[in-house]
Amino acid sequence: MGGSHGCPSCVDSFGSPEALTSHIQAKHTFVCPICGSSFRSRHAADQHHNTKHTSTRCSECDREFGSENAMEMHYNLEISTTMKSTVR
Repeated sequence: MGGSHGCPSCVDSFGSPEALTSHIQAKHTFVCPICGSSFRSRHAADQHHNTKHTSTRCSECDREFGSENAMEMHYNLEISTTMKSTVR
């Protein structure tokens, strides 16, 4: 270690850009164990997990979905369409 390529996340520095990149990927990248997406902070990885991989239940039909996005898609395609057709 020691060089002109300083890590923006810690005090380490490296002699080449390649060594710095390797360090960042090994020490400062958080990979989602479910889908493999990578993030530069634990906070970003946690946010991703909570919005993409946490199961949620539809308040109208009680079906469970593996992510908030899947439940929203279900609601927009199935529930809101059914509600609009019954209002007429």
